[in-house]
Amino acid sequence: MGRKSKPLYRDKSGIFYARFYEGSRRIMLSLGTSDETDAMSRYPLVKNSLMSYDDFIRSGILGNESSVKPVSNDTKPDAKNQRTIIKWQNEVRAGRAYRKEGKDYPYDFGLRWRYKEDPNKKQGDKEIIDNSEEIRSFYTSAVPQIYIDKVVANRFSQIWLQFLELRGIVSWVQFNDQLIQEFQAWRKSTPISTSEHPNRKAKPPSDLVVTRHLQFLKKSFDLAINRDLMSHNPLHLVKMAPYLTPAQDYLTLKELKLVLAEPSWKQNWLVRGVSKIPLPFSWLDIVLLLFTSCKRRSEIIKLRIENINYQYHFCYYLEQKNRSKPGIGSIGKAFWLTSGMEQLLKRIVGDRQEGLVFANPGNEDIPINADLISERFEKIAQKVNPKKHLTLKNLRQTAYQILEDTRKISVPEIDLVLGHYNVKTALPFYQDRSIEARGKRLSEQNKKGVELLFKSVKEFYDKQPRPLGSI
Repeated sequence: MGRKSKPLYRDKSGIFYARFYEGSRRIMLSLGTSDETDAMSRYPLVKNSLMSYDDFIRSGILGNESSVKPVSNDTKPDAKNQRTIIKWQNEVRAGRAYRKEGKDYPYDFGLRWRYKEDPNKKQGDKEIIDNSEEIRSFYTSAVPQIYIDKVVANRFSQIWLQFLELRGIVSWVQFNDQLIQEFQAWRKSTPISTSEHPNRKAKPPSDLVVTRHLQFLKKSFDLAINRDLMSHNPLHLVKMAPYLTPAQDYLTLKELKLVLAEPSWKQNWLVRGVSKIPLPFSWLDIVLLLFTSCKRRSEIIKLRIENINYQYHFCYYLEQKNRSKPGIGSIGKAFWLTSGMEQLLKRIVGDRQEGLVFANPGNEDIPINADLISERFEKIAQKVNPKKHLTLKNLRQTAYQILEDTRKISVPEIDLVLGHYNVKTALPFYQDRSIEARGKRLSEQNKKGVELLFKSVKEFYDKQPRPLGSI
């Protein structure tokens, strides 16, 4: 039985080495990184080139279809050549490029990179041709059309196209298992800012977001196969890692009141550079409305002024949870408004007749950065009870627990407050009616729960300034 060697070796300094046999000789070459994911990505380059990774990078950049020009040790490739360098690396990784020595090549290293024909290639096999424009058009035009939520679909498309450009992928035939593995590792470790909030600090995505992105690619590959652009789906036999929602902690009513009593919630301005931009609301206004309505963060942040009905005491909103599921789309729902909630909204809205309630200063159609609220809530909740892992999402769980502890409301009624009522029974016969008709019916269903939640934190509403003209 032939000898085997573990492909990666780590020395005392933490640097990984590629370790393999070439005939009877064992070879060990530096991969130039202490990150295992990068090491695995560099391993084929080092093994096929028989050079350390640093020497491999210095050995040249792609000059034309048949050669690679070497560069000096202190020269770094500029951005213009980055794409061609990645293309060259992919050729070496796949074993389609090799080094050839010779005196006819007046280069410092005495080497020239050459491309070789694949001996296993059969006549009629697809060659790598430049489909970059076709791929871009496919992901910017065709793929988003199969999704209801165009914002998320376009975002996933742009991130995938960005990754393809970084890797120098230009052809459909380059979409393979290895590329998907590289994308998954890259996506998990790469923070990407959103176009909606370009100044927001970017963070690497959660495992759930990465899984959703892979599901997006799987569906896009099926569409490409249907259009005869691809021959097979590299994700077809890949089983997505299941995502299990972790058990949720919650605040007791006493802990919740300690959180709401934190003085920093009264901040009603934003910092931009060295200036303070005043806001018509405080962070506490948003948190109180979130808790009392028992809604998700984006559902409150995106509330519109024209959807507030003071006559019949409800606020109409678009549910955010199921907005991208096929056949469901954005579902219009409503929650009850108590007199205290109405006074809070009137103070915030003032004389405005339309736009977002919690709008960004200077633009009534862009919502306030909700991450600022989430980060603040998490820090304050951590101070109140360091033993619990609590985020802004736990407000809904807290509301559920407080309603259950009152013993004045049934479980089905609590579900109505949370917005879990069955869409099939609640809405089909009301979709052709006005927002007023739907809002009155749906808000009446959660009136009892909202009033109980309002009563539990009424003292904080009473401390808030009232709008001019209110009783």
